[in-house]
This record gives sequence, structure tokens and C-alpha cells, in this order.
Amino acid sequence: MKTLVPHIFAAALLLFLMFRYPAALIMPGTLIEGHREVRNDCLACHAPFKGPSTGKCISCHPPEQIGVATVAGNAISGDAARPVFHQALAKRDCAGCHTDHAGLEAGNATRGFSHGLLPDSLRNACASCHGRQRPDDPLHPRVAENCASCHSSEDWQSVSFEHRHILAGFEKDCAACHQKDRPGDELHRQVKACYQCHENRAWKPATFAHERYFRFDRNHPADCLICHTNARDFSEYTCYNCHEHSPAEIAREHRKEGIFNIENCANCHRSGNKDEAKQTGRRKRETKRAGREQERDDD
Repeated sequence: MKTLVPHIFAAALLLFLMFRYPAALIMPGTLIEGHREVRNDCLACHAPFKGPSTGKCISCHPPEQIGVATVAGNAISGDAARPVFHQALAKRDCAGCHTDHAGLEAGNATRGFSHGLLPDSLRNACASCHGRQRPDDPLHPRVAENCASCHSSEDWQSVSFEHRHILAGFEKDCAACHQKDRPGDELHRQVKACYQCHENRAWKPATFAHERYFRFDRNHPADCLICHTNARDFSEYTCYNCHEHSPAEIAREHRKEGIFNIENCANCHRSGNKDEAKQTGRRKRETKRAGREQERDDD
């Protein structure tokens, strides 16, 4: 029994000091400013030997009033207003996010908030709390309100954007976000609708309908700069880089067929097929001839 006396005395002394001088023995750091009035009353927030008590927190901070009114009952408005979501938390565990003490070293008295505490109905309703944080850029007004489509609540900076999230009516407004990516050549300055040639699933390769002007084949590959030597104006082209004949020879050969305008080869040569060129040229000449005869009849 005598050997237990020192231990009993030490335990009693420790308990006395814990309740008489808690700040010196067990307080993990300075209380936050809002709780300075209870800095010497640990039991105002803590249950004996159990730590912080959610019940005691709620007795002063009813969840339905958090973000709406102060503890004194004054309405919160203006810049001091905070998102109202505490009353909808699936689980009430104040200490899970908050701590009254700033720690052994001064620091933030609020721990990281876990979106897992929210019910399913609010977990993706990001704008209900973060509406004022929505970026004011060309993209965000054009995408779905469900931020979770691209962002994760655990890591906001990791983004998995897909164009399918763009709202109807904006899906073809490429220049709103990609104007700085627009090439500076003459072709792209003239073309306004990017989606005519490009897809948002894969920007390259482009799907420009070149067959409206000339069809590619094994002897005429889709290599722009072979024919379009002026990269600033793709409406210009030449066939003489590959074909071994001079303009004079070409002109003499075409005059035999009654063709005098040879500036635009692709008018007749829509592909590398020579027979097709002859047929196209014949149709054009017949059309012109019919037009002249119609004019004479009208006179």
C-alpha cells in the first residue's frame, strides 16, 4: 500500500494541475480569437477524457444558423457572408474540420474540409458554395454548371476537360477560347468556322474538303507546300513544281483544244486523271457556247 501512495499523490496532483492550469499542461496551443472568453473553461467545449464534444459545439453554433447569423444572433451579410451548408452535412463532426486551438505554433485553426461529409445531393452542387470563385474567362460561362465534370473536390487543379461538357449553342464557338491558337496564314484568317475542317476530339489532322478543288491520289499527295508555295495565301498554287513543262508549252497545247485561259489548272484538272480533264474542259466549252447562242437568240 505504501508503494502506491506516491503514485496516487502524483495522479491527484496531475489532475489538480490539469484543471487549475490547463494552459500550462494540456492545452495544445492558443485558443482562436472567437473563443477567448472560454479560454480557462475547458469543459465548455470538451467532455471529460473524451476530447471536443460536437454536442457542446452545437449548443453555441446551431448548424442552421452557421453562415446566417452570429452567435449573438446578428444577421451575417455582405462580404462576411459564407456559404450555408452546415445544416445539410450528412454527419455532424465539428472536430473533423475545426479545431479551437492554433496549435503549438501559430497557424490556421481550420483543418482541411472533406467534401465526403456532404450528402450526395450537394456533393456536385459546387456553385452553391463556390459560385463567387467561378473563373471569369471565355470558357467557364460556356460549360455545364456541374464543376465535377472536369474538377475533383480533392484536387481542384487537376482538370480533365472534355469538349462534350460545353453547353449547346457554344460548341462551335472555337475562337472564344482558341483565338490565340489560330494560325496566322491567309487561309485561316479567311475561314471563320474552325469546325468546318477540325474536330474537337483531335485537332489534327484537319478534315478540310480539298476534293472540292482537287482530289489527291498516289501521284498527288496531301503535302500542302508542294503546290502552295506561298504559305501566307493558300488560294495561290502552282502545278509547275512537279510537271516538266513550261507555261508557253502548256498554252500552245491548250490552244489546240480551244482553251486560252490556263491560269487556274484546277478548273479542269480536278484530279490526276487526264480523261477527266478532257471531259471537264469539253463540258465547260459547251456550256459557254450554249450561253453565247442564247445571248444571240435573245438579241
